[in-house]
Amino acid sequence: LTCQGRVTYRLYEQHFDVDFRRYFAAELRDIEDMAADGLVRLDSEGFVLTPAGRLLMRAVAMVFDAYLRQKRNSRSPAAEQATRFSKVI
Repeated sequence: LTCQGRVTYRLYEQHFDVDFRRYFAAELRDIEDMAADGLVRLDSEGFVLTPAGRLLMRAVAMVFDAYLRQKRNSRSPAAEQATRFSKVI
């Protein structure tokens, strides 16, 4: 994502032998929210960063950081917001 600005499900699935949409179901819900915000464009093959998404590429990539997701799930919503924004900026 950070190198090419896109994720192609098929390529990931071939390389890692997993069903991308099933393995990353929770993350894709967050990516759908980012699509609604205009940061990515989704289609049946994957997603690509928009020009606005390139500016916030780190925030988009953080969706797939399992360590951060685990931390967010163990914190209150207010603490999660503070952590997320302090890490991006």
